[in-house]
Amino acid sequence: MAQKKKEQEDVHLENVQEALSKSEAFIEQYRKQLVIGVAVVVAVVVAVILFNTYYLVPRAQEAQEALLPAVAAFENDQYELALRGDESFDGFAAIVDDYGMTDAGELAAYYAGVCAYQLGEYDTAVDYLAKFDNSSVNLAPAARMLQGDAYCNLEEYKKEMQLLEKLSDGEKEAVTLSAMAGEVDAQRRLIQAYLPQVVEISKLYSGQGVFLEDLIGEGNVALAMGVTMLGCLEHAKEAEGMLIKMVMDAMEECIADNLQEAEKDKKVLDRVNKVAEKARELAEELHRKVTVEELAQETGISQKAIEDAMRMSGFAIEDLEG
Repeated sequence: MAQKKKEQEDVHLENVQEALSKSEAFIEQYRKQLVIGVAVVVAVVVAVILFNTYYLVPRAQEAQEALLPAVAAFENDQYELALRGDESFDGFAAIVDDYGMTDAGELAAYYAGVCAYQLGEYDTAVDYLAKFDNSSVNLAPAARMLQGDAYCNLEEYKKEMQLLEKLSDGEKEAVTLSAMAGEVDAQRRLIQAYLPQVVEISKLYSGQGVFLEDLIGEGNVALAMGVTMLGCLEHAKEAEGMLIKMVMDAMEECIADNLQEAEKDKKVLDRVNKVAEKARELAEELHRKVTVEELAQETGISQKAIEDAMRMSGFAIEDLEG
């Protein structure tokens, strides 16, 4: 028995030695190629590290700084300025061109798409949104849906909805449960399943001073947010009610904001018209243009209010000296 075990060990040793000999022969035969291969791998790794450290990182920082004034203009609803910039700063379009490889450049593409959409430049909006990195869980659904909204024609958008995946009741429940568990792909599928309903809901609010396309856009964003919040529910059957309510609330808020903005614009217009009328009356009396000081003294309107009205009119009150 011992002799047999020893013979097995000898055979195993011989096999190991043979394998080592073959490996040594292979290395000896291809030594030069192996050395070159290792050198290439090391060079590539070093190049990537250097590229990231000395190019991408500084460029990312520059892009972040470049974004600040453009985002400020965007938040003030100055979409043309935010998209194209001026002599003092680059707009999102230039940031995309200059820093497209950075995260900030990707974000600029999203902002640029939104700006173009708001300006009615739908083809441009689609192009920019296509450059946006869809791996962003928070913004990718909104970007995709905004691409849909950017079709010049609502009927084209409706046709696009018909191409989306249709889910049976059983499939929708299963997808909803996965979305509730936080599965990103399930959330995406659930968004697509409800997009046609957003279009139908928007029709309930038509004729209230807001474009149907804008209502759909607001509803889509609410839907994208809603599917990420389903984890708070206990049962899948509660999801539809929650999502529909969020869509409707978003559309109602959009209408309310529009009415508030219209009321604000009316107040501004009334203020400008009042100053213009008083300036015209005094100018007719004096047979010349009047100064801010003269108008303030004559009417009791503060100089600041008169100057604000001039700015809001674009300095177009013809009877006032600018």
